[in-house]
Amino acid sequence: MNPKGNNNKKDFRKHFRGSRRKGNVSREKSEVNKVTYTCEICEQVIQDITAALAVPVSGNPAHFDCVVKKLAETEKLEDGQQIVYLGGGNFGVVKFDPRSQKNEFKIIKKIEYEDREIIPAWRKELVKVVV
Repeated sequence: MNPKGNNNKKDFRKHFRGSRRKGNVSREKSEVNKVTYTCEICEQVIQDITAALAVPVSGNPAHFDCVVKKLAETEKLEDGQQIVYLGGGNFGVVKFDPRSQKNEFKIIKKIEYEDREIIPAWRKELVKVVV
């Protein structure tokens, strides 16, 4: 009988747990983290590139919040109007109905921010890494 019978079990568990942690998931995360993107508007590093939007002319990524702030500065908003994300790369100038209990609003102006026909290179790279 092996005097190290219990130690062999511990060694097996230690190695098994270690190998379980070293999977493809950790490699994928490290590949994504190797590429850093900078916001074209504020010039800060983008932490969550999946929430970034493509700037229309250049196609470079920008923080979602920076885009909203820039649109709010360029659009002449009246009292009660706000910039909201409508989806699909589109924003809108909306006016909320103050009498509504369901936060109903009226779209005053639609702003097509991202061109849906053109996929920026940085977004194509994201798809390659994730898939």
